[in-house]
Amino acid sequence: MNLERLRPTVTVLALSLFLISLVTGLVLWLVPGRGAFLGLSKGIYKDVHIYLSLGVTVILLIHGWLNRKALSRYFGLSRAACWQAGAVTAVLLAAVVGMKSL
Repeated sequence: MNLERLRPTVTVLALSLFLISLVTGLVLWLVPGRGAFLGLSKGIYKDVHIYLSLGVTVILLIHGWLNRKALSRYFGLSRAACWQAGAVTAVLLAAVVGMKSL
């Protein structure tokens, strides 16, 4: 399977999930107390926001992988530096997730 054919789909999916996650985050921030918005409680918005944010993270990692050549040219990084930057990002992400679960 040619992964390059997935690039437009992954890009649109990442943007869509990000926008929905942005809207749910704004609802969580702006709706006071335990209120509701459009007939849904803040608890439902919280759950949707968390799962969409995880989905956006996975899709953005895939998006970065598919566009790694362009990103490395843009940032002026060598192939080894790209791998190092990716490894550092993965470690930081794991640390943040690990701290959140404590």
